[in-house]
Amino acid sequence: MAIDFTRVTIPAKTEQRAKAALWLNIGYNIEVETSEGKETRFVSLPFGLPVDTQEPVATNSSSEVFAALQAAKNDLLQQIIAAGMAMKPGECKLVNLQVEMRRVNDAQPIVTHPEQNPFVKKLVL
Repeated sequence: MAIDFTRVTIPAKTEQRAKAALWLNIGYNIEVETSEGKETRFVSLPFGLPVDTQEPVATNSSSEVFAALQAAKNDLLQQIIAAGMAMKPGECKLVNLQVEMRRVNDAQPIVTHPEQNPFVKKLVL
């Protein structure tokens, strides 16, 4: 069976995000000797985190605790954006935030046999 390439449609280009102007970079400061004397340099991971292009998360939830956590995330985002946009273009500063390292859990096997699934109940219908 041959494919008719004259009838193949190419999906439209997806909408691109606005270019970020504010970034968070994860790394550390180190003092190094250069030709001009000792200098402090920031060594960061290869990729930063764009901040000002992030969207707030939804805060509506049936769980009051989850809704409060989501609201706190939005507040943190607003504070970082406000502080960053108050800086002069090209200015850098260290901020007092913590970095969490997290490894994703392994996928759990899917229960394929109903007799092994504790949530399956035989109904008399």
